[in-house]
Amino acid sequence: MFKEAFAGMHSSIGAAPSPGGCAASAVQLEAQDHAAMTGLADFSSAITQTPDAVNPMRPAEQDNFAYQVSRETSVGGRSQADRWFSQQQKFQLRASYHTPSVPGTELRLGRSAESQNYNYHEIDDDEKRRDERLQLLASLSGQVLLQAYPNAHLGK
Repeated sequence: MFKEAFAGMHSSIGAAPSPGGCAASAVQLEAQDHAAMTGLADFSSAITQTPDAVNPMRPAEQDNFAYQVSRETSVGGRSQADRWFSQQQKFQLRASYHTPSVPGTELRLGRSAESQNYNYHEIDDDEKRRDERLQLLASLSGQVLLQAYPNAHLGK
């Protein structure tokens, strides 16, 4: 289901921009700009699991999973000939789960002290990537030159 929705959302790439797409600006992307982009339309998506308190002695330790991902394009500049665009991608993963303390054994959480021999894992991971490209157009002997300066930032 997620795959079909994602494919449908990107089927109009290359068409006229929709009002919900790139940030509103008098400066617009041109055909050659799309070649320097990631190829994905702007989107935001999340997959979550309902938290499950599997340990009756420690209900605050819940098994859960949440993954969020998004991509956003911004376009700007003083004029169409002096434009820039920036694409930002964000990823966020939050998860927690129980495993048996002895690998290969079954996890049997209950109300007895003996059942409380386990490992509890928590994952909290954020990543942001920004890719900025400055487009400078100059007229030289009647020819239009395009220069792109990639400046990618990866941060956690």
